[in-house]
Amino acid sequence: MICFMLCSLAIVVGGAYHSHCSYLGIIGKIDDEKTMNAVIKYFSAINMVSMIFQVIGLLILAVLIVCGFTILPRWMVLLTLYLLLPLWKRLPKGIHIIVCGGWANLIFVIYYVALILYYFI
Repeated sequence: MICFMLCSLAIVVGGAYHSHCSYLGIIGKIDDEKTMNAVIKYFSAINMVSMIFQVIGLLILAVLIVCGFTILPRWMVLLTLYLLLPLWKRLPKGIHIIVCGGWANLIFVIYYVALILYYFI
């Protein structure tokens, strides 16, 4: 339950993070450097909070899967390779955006679909 709550909280905070993109673009067009720096600092803090919740939740989930405490097969622990984010950031820009931007969402979709299918089938 703690793992689920941490991962869910990461998704919610990540949504808050992405909701700030619109005014970040508006401030960038106004060309107010002081305000832009303050917003980017806040933007980075929200991203860090989301990442912390996500990493802790996925580490707990990985340990639970490897130890056999879940109904998920052990090979699903490979989905937590998202934890290698610092390495993924070294990929070329286009691939980096696809992997880093969508991988976490894909992980959660796969986990939750697998659990829902297992529960109902």
